Amino acid sequence: MFEWLFQYPRIVFDKGTFTFLSGWPAWLLVTLIVLAAGVLAWRLFWPEAIEALPREQRNFSFADRLRLRLTPKGIVVWALQASFAALVLFLLWRPGLEISALRSQQNMIAVLVDDSGSMLESENGETRLALAKRLLSEQILPELTDRFAVKVYAVGSRANPVAGINEISGAGAASQLGESLAQLSRDTANLPLGGVLLVSDGADNRQAISAELLSEVRARRVPVHTLGLGRTAMERDVEVEDLRVAPRTFASAKLSAQVRIRQGGFGGKAARLTLKLDGNVVANRELLLPDDARPRIEEITFPVGDAGAKVLEASIEAVEGEQNLSNNLRRQLINVDPDKPRILYVEGEPRWEMKFIRRAMEEEQTIELVSMLRTTQNKIYRQGVRDGKELEDGFPLRAEDLFGFSGIVIGTVESNWFTPAQLELIKRFVDERGGGLLMLGGRDGLGDGAYALSPLEPLLPVSLPAGSNSFTRNPAKAFLTARGEESLITRLNDDSAENRKQWDQLPELADSQRVGDPRPGATVLLETGQANRRTPLLATQRFGYGRTAVFATGGSWKWQMLLDHRDETHEIFWRQLLRWLVTDSPRQVSSELSDQILFDRGDLTLTTRVRDKKWIAVNDATVTARVSQPNGATIEQRLEPVSGQSGEYRLQTSVTSPGTYITEIVAMRGSEEVGRDSITFRREDGVAEAFGRVQNRPLLQALSQRTGGNYYTADDASKIASDMTYSEAGLTIRETRDLWPMPVFFLLLLALKSAEWLLRRRWGAL
Repeated sequence: MFEWLFQYPRIVFDKGTFTFLSGWPAWLLVTLIVLAAGVLAWRLFWPEAIEALPREQRNFSFADRLRLRLTPKGIVVWALQASFAALVLFLLWRPGLEISALRSQQNMIAVLVDDSGSMLESENGETRLALAKRLLSEQILPELTDRFAVKVYAVGSRANPVAGINEISGAGAASQLGESLAQLSRDTANLPLGGVLLVSDGADNRQAISAELLSEVRARRVPVHTLGLGRTAMERDVEVEDLRVAPRTFASAKLSAQVRIRQGGFGGKAARLTLKLDGNVVANRELLLPDDARPRIEEITFPVGDAGAKVLEASIEAVEGEQNLSNNLRRQLINVDPDKPRILYVEGEPRWEMKFIRRAMEEEQTIELVSMLRTTQNKIYRQGVRDGKELEDGFPLRAEDLFGFSGIVIGTVESNWFTPAQLELIKRFVDERGGGLLMLGGRDGLGDGAYALSPLEPLLPVSLPAGSNSFTRNPAKAFLTARGEESLITRLNDDSAENRKQWDQLPELADSQRVGDPRPGATVLLETGQANRRTPLLATQRFGYGRTAVFATGGSWKWQMLLDHRDETHEIFWRQLLRWLVTDSPRQVSSELSDQILFDRGDLTLTTRVRDKKWIAVNDATVTARVSQPNGATIEQRLEPVSGQSGEYRLQTSVTSPGTYITEIVAMRGSEEVGRDSITFRREDGVAEAFGRVQNRPLLQALSQRTGGNYYTADDASKIASDMTYSEAGLTIRETRDLWPMPVFFLLLLALKSAEWLLRRRWGAL
């Protein structure tokens, strides 16, 4: 219908540039249109024309008679006449389009066919690959080969040239569309490549095409046309679409895994979700599959156990009638570090809170709690120190001493007990070193300790009231907030209903301290006070590279005193709070990977940040990675400094064999070792193609749109060859297309005159 009305396919209008082929100036056309409209107005509205009015109206004044003529009906007739005249003049100027077209027999067209396993998915009795071959052989390739040199590629982890489409079997273990297109662009850099046709279901193992790869393709201005195959919605399938978990932690910590589940055809059915760590079940849950196509996210908490690299598995039991069982399981790798983070706890006076916190942490084998208790103004009682000299002069004065800790807890000690330099050092500890700071309530803590006027106040998740009397020894009830229900800190029970019930049944705290409003980026986990006037009790936030928290009480020891001696609520809460405090605290040499597990691909980015003992970025280090491969061999590679990122080094590498790779990163400054880190990753092959088996239409549409191409369905395949003729890449000629013979113009002229005649007949002569 479009081509019948407009004479040319839509792509001609999308890519063409409008022009007038007559050569006459456009200003003259505008002038004539205005003049014609004026003449028609004079004929209809000028006073001489009013002589046609009835005799009884001729004695009216000029203005009255003109007003009688300027009716809405008259204006409509004038508009139709003026539009007709304007369109005739417009056609006399010969409107046309200029468009770039590929020179016949002088350009190359690349046809990329997805060769991955997902193309063997059968729909309506025919696999996607079989449909692709049929469309190519019957409709697309014959017309393309008549005009251009056509080269066919099989696309898996890269684009491999083949002699013909019959060599494509769907045996590829991976589908990496972006990398394949970028590699094709590089391989054909010296060839007149006029366009690319990608035939695929869009099931890219990366789920997206990076901006860097896309810019490499767009640099040559080669349009990428996409032919999308396959259904766009899941049918009778349940998929563990994603598994997200912190890539690093320390031994005996608790982690929260987010499992994203999608289904098609099984809405409302029951299923069992199981979490395994190194093959051992650590959690399982019964759930109902969502009724619609939107994914469901399940969050499950689990203990990581001892140090080492561990594989986490999330799996859904097969549902009766499910067609594809290979996508019911996802894996991720967790690096559990052996090092124990250290926390420095400072108290200004002996109190029950400190005693019970230390008791709660006695069996915590993965965190060292070092405490300083001021027994008199000039005397400090130390516990948990490594030797007699540690902290013998009181709170650290030097960055290299304080930054050896990962977290700081400040109890009821006034701010002026610290020197201004020490307060600035604590601020740097959070902001630059990335440590955690927890401040507790007390008669000399928070607002009553004058911290509202100290450099630490901006770090905290709540504002502090100036002055005193914010601390009270009245009993206070802790209320769990909605955000608290989601937090690992306040999760006493994995079942959300039981967790809230447990919080509701906790005894009152011995005291509380009034704080101000939470800051915009803060998360309030616990509140206290009356229902209509509750204030934050436990709040957290990120600050710089670190994190901070305020627990506005010194009376949680009442939980331990008033509950059954076998109840471990107090211990669980404090272990989880202090673990959270130091979970993300980095080392001097701290590394991270772009991916912990590489599914059917080998490219990897390793980034390492290097700091000295004062936590100043080290830019002159020699950083090497020693990679132990699955076959036992070891290779050593050097990380290069990242431009514009102080103290940051990066290695982009690739591994070819599946298995586990243990990597040790060492940073040297001359002959002195700055520090080291270790991290483990895995490559697993034959996995990625089991996931995302529906057509990823948004990806294909975005790819074609951003490169100047078009997206087609199987029903549109017959248009592809002719549309690919129009391109600005390769060797082109500039062609013109006349627009005046288009049927739509004739129909428009006919419609304008017909409308005028019908209205005049209905209203009477005007």
